[in-house]
Amino acid sequence: GRFLFRLVFYLSLVYLMFLLFTLIGQPIALKKANMKPSELFNISSLWLSPFQGLITATLGIFYVKSD
Repeated sequence: GRFLFRLVFYLSLVYLMFLLFTLIGQPIALKKANMKPSELFNISSLWLSPFQGLITATLGIFYVKSD
């Protein structure tokens, strides 16, 4: 119960921080790498997608598990 809830909570916070860093760092990355915004967001899926999968799996366990 409680451990799984905290795990989901902290994983979600880490995911939101990565998402925030991606959005805040976008102007810097676009300027230095000469990329289009769509290219940057395609690349950002490399580190955002694994966290989404992990959080989704953990949420699934949290809601399916009954104490």
